[in-house]
Amino acid sequence: MASYRKRGKTWYYQIAYRNPVTGDREYITKGEFKRKKEAELAVADVEKTLDEDTYIKESDISFADFADE
Repeated sequence: MASYRKRGKTWYYQIAYRNPVTGDREYITKGEFKRKKEAELAVADVEKTLDEDTYIKESDISFADFADE
C-alpha cells in the first residue's frame, strides 16, 4: 500500500511491503515528482514488480564489494 506526501513543490511516495526472504516489513521511498499523478504512475510500476517478485532493492555498495558477494 502506498502513501503520498507533498513536500514543498514536489511529491514523494512510500510503499510498505514484506520482504519475501526475511518476512520483515520494509519500505520503498522515492520523491522529487512534480505532480502527484507522476508519483502514482511510479508506484504502479513498483507495485507490479513487487507482485511479480522481480523487485531488486537499490543499494550503495561498490562493484568490488558486489563482486566479492
